[in-house]
Amino acid sequence: MRFHGQFTFLRALPVALAFLFVAFSFPRTARAQESPQPSVTHQQSPSNTPVPPIKTESRIVLVDAVVIDKKGDYIRDLTQQDFRVYEDNKEQAITSFSFGSDVPTQPNGAQRHYIMLLFDNASMQRIDQVQARKVATNFIQQNAAGDRVMAVAEFGGTLQITQDFTANAELLNSAITVSRTPHMETNSPSVSISDRRGTGDKRLLFVSIRSLAKNLSSIPGRKTLILFSAGFPVLDDPPLLAELNSSIDVCNKANVTIYSLDVRALASSVPGGSAFVSPSAPSTAIRSTPAHRQIQGSHPRLVMTSYSPDFHDPQKPGGGGKPGGGGSGGTSSPSNNPNDNLYSLPGNRKQARGIIPQLPSVDINQYMLRALSDGTGGFTIYNTNDLLGGLNRISRELNEFYILGYVPQSSKEGSCHTLKVKINRSGAEVRSRSGYCNTRPVDPLEGKPLEKQMESEANGTRPGPIQGSMQVPYFYNGPNAARVNVTINVPSDSLNFSKDKGNYHSDVNVLGIAYKSDGTIAARFSDSLELNFQKDEWKAFTLQPYRYQNQFDLAPGSYKLTVVFSAGGDHFGKFESPIQVAPYDGKALTLGGIALSTDFQKLNQDSTQLDAVLVEDRTPLVANGVQITPAAKYQFKKSDKVVLYSELYEPLLKNENPPKIGAAYYVFDKTTNKEVCFTGVVPLDEFIEKGNTVVPFTLVLPVSDWPPGAYRLVLLAIDGANNKAPQKEIDFAVSD
Repeated sequence: MRFHGQFTFLRALPVALAFLFVAFSFPRTARAQESPQPSVTHQQSPSNTPVPPIKTESRIVLVDAVVIDKKGDYIRDLTQQDFRVYEDNKEQAITSFSFGSDVPTQPNGAQRHYIMLLFDNASMQRIDQVQARKVATNFIQQNAAGDRVMAVAEFGGTLQITQDFTANAELLNSAITVSRTPHMETNSPSVSISDRRGTGDKRLLFVSIRSLAKNLSSIPGRKTLILFSAGFPVLDDPPLLAELNSSIDVCNKANVTIYSLDVRALASSVPGGSAFVSPSAPSTAIRSTPAHRQIQGSHPRLVMTSYSPDFHDPQKPGGGGKPGGGGSGGTSSPSNNPNDNLYSLPGNRKQARGIIPQLPSVDINQYMLRALSDGTGGFTIYNTNDLLGGLNRISRELNEFYILGYVPQSSKEGSCHTLKVKINRSGAEVRSRSGYCNTRPVDPLEGKPLEKQMESEANGTRPGPIQGSMQVPYFYNGPNAARVNVTINVPSDSLNFSKDKGNYHSDVNVLGIAYKSDGTIAARFSDSLELNFQKDEWKAFTLQPYRYQNQFDLAPGSYKLTVVFSAGGDHFGKFESPIQVAPYDGKALTLGGIALSTDFQKLNQDSTQLDAVLVEDRTPLVANGVQITPAAKYQFKKSDKVVLYSELYEPLLKNENPPKIGAAYYVFDKTTNKEVCFTGVVPLDEFIEKGNTVVPFTLVLPVSDWPPGAYRLVLLAIDGANNKAPQKEIDFAVSD
C-alpha cells in the first residue's frame, strides 16, 4: 500500500536552527549575577585575599543601574537611600548596595572588563560592514589594555568566534579587518523589509546571543556585548518576540549588557568625516558632533540633527520621550499580573508577554536593537555617523554603574517579572535592565550530597524499583553540534507523595550522564522538581504516567546515556540508551533523528507556550505551526493518531533558486522483513521558510491500517538536484 501523509496546518516558526556552539577557555569561577540566586556576602581582607563567601538561604535579585544628569555626565555620589527598586510595580526593600568601580574582580584588586564585539553580517550590507569594522578598529586601538580584554564574534547564519578574549590590539584588528560574506540573504535594499530574512534566520541571531551570554556567565562582574547590526523586523512575529524576551532574560542572568549599533547610517569613508547617504539610511545628510549629542528619554543616544519621515523625532509627541527630567530604568509597563503583561508597541500593536521593555515608535528594524539594549541596561547608537563617539561612551560607562540587591517574593518557575529603578534626585536619569524570569538553575544538583548518591546509582548495577520508558531522538543545532531530546515516562503512582492538610507534595530529582565509549563523561544535566497538588489535582495526576523532558548537547560520536530518576532515598529508576550522533558538516543534505508522537497541538499566534519553553532554554519541536511532544515509548494502539517529526538540513535552500525537497518512508514488518507501507516522495513545500536551510516537518503514520506487531521505519529525503540524505531508522510496535 502507498500512503501520502502530511499535516496541513497554519505556517509558523521552524525552531531548530543552526548555531555554532561556543567554547571559551575560561576557568570555572563563581556564577555572575543571576536572578534570582543565593544571597552571597563577600568580605575582603586587608591583603585583598578573597574570603570564602558566606551563603544564606535567601534569594537575591541584583540590578545594575547607570545614572546620568541632564548633561549626560555620570553621577557617582549616590547612596542607597537615593534609589527605589520596583518589581511588578511593587517597591522592594534594598538589601545590598555598591558602586561598580568598588567591586574588584581580580585577586590584585583590579577590575577586568570583558567586551565582546559581535558583527551581525547577515543583516549588514557590504558597505556598512566595511565602515563598522573601521570604527571598531579605532575603538580597539583606544581601549584594548591589560584590564580591558576583547573578543570578536561573527554571525552569518552560524556563530563563529574569530578571536578569543585578549588585550592584544593587533590580534583583535586582524580578526575584524575583512568583511565577511553572510551565510544567508542579507538586508538588501532591493527587497521589501518583510522579505529580507525569514523568521527562522532571524532567530539564529537570538540563539547566538544566548549562546555567547551563557558562555560569559561564569565570569564575575558586568560583561559588555557590542552588537553591530542593521536589525530586522520582529513586531508582527510572536515567536520572534518570544525569542527576544528569552534573549533579554538569558543576558540578564549572565550579567551581560548589550549595546546595539545600527550601522545603516554609517556612510563616511572615515569615521566622523564628511557623510553621504547610504541606500538604507534616511534621505538626509547626517551630522554628529558633541554639540548635537542628546539624551533621548532615559537612555543616552546619538541622534540625527535632521530627520526623514521614516524616523520619529524624540522631541515631538510620540517620538520617544524628552531629554532631562527624572526617569526610571526598565521601561516596561506591567499589568497587575506579571505573567500577562501587554506592552503598547508601535502602530498600536499589543503583543509580547514577559520582560521586553516598552518602547516609543521607532524604525521597524531598530525595535529589536533597542529592546535588546534597553532590556539589558545598555543603550543603542543609531541614525548617526559618529559611531566611534558612541563606542567611546560605552567605554566610559564600564565602571559607571551601581549594584542594587533585594530579596524577591517566591514565584512560580517560568514566571517573568518587570523591574524599575527610580532616583530621588531632580534631573537625574537612571537606566537598568527591564526584568528577569524565575527559572531553575542549569545544574541544580551541582555540589549537593544527592548528586554523589545519584552518580553512584548511575555507575552501579541496580536498576531501581521505578520502571518506565525513555526515548532520546537528536537533531542538529549546527555543524557537528546535536541537541538530544530526552523524554521519560514513569508510573505516577511510583512517586512518593507526602500529604499535609489536603495538599500532596513530592520531590523528584533527575541526573543524566552521557558516557563516551572509553567511560569518560561527554555531557551531563540535572534537574530538581517539586510536584504540588491539591486532592483533586493529585487524583487526576495519578491517572496518567508522569512525563519528564529535557535537552542537552552532544558532538558526533557513540555514547551511552544513563538517566537516574529519583523520588527519594532508594526509590529511584535508572534508564539507559545508546546514542549514535552522525557527523554533519553543514554542507550536504542531511536528516535529523526521528521522534514519534501522539501528543501534538497547533500553536496560536499569541500563544505563550513558546515563551515558557524558551525561558527554560529548551528548543521545542515545531513544524508548520504544530508543536510536537515526543513519546517516551514507541508502542502505539491502532486507535492512536501517530505522527513522525524530523528535520531536514538543506544548504541549497539559501540559494537564489532553491531546489524542491521531499521526504518518504518505508515501513517493514520486523518479523518477516516485508514492506507494509511506502509513502512515495512527499513534497515539503509547506514546511519550507524562505532562506532557512532547516526544515522541520511532520508525516502521519496510519497505524490503524497495520496489524499488531513490531515494525521498522526507514526515513528518506531527496532534493531536486538528486542529492539524497543518509537514511534514518526507528523501531516501533502496534497493538490492539
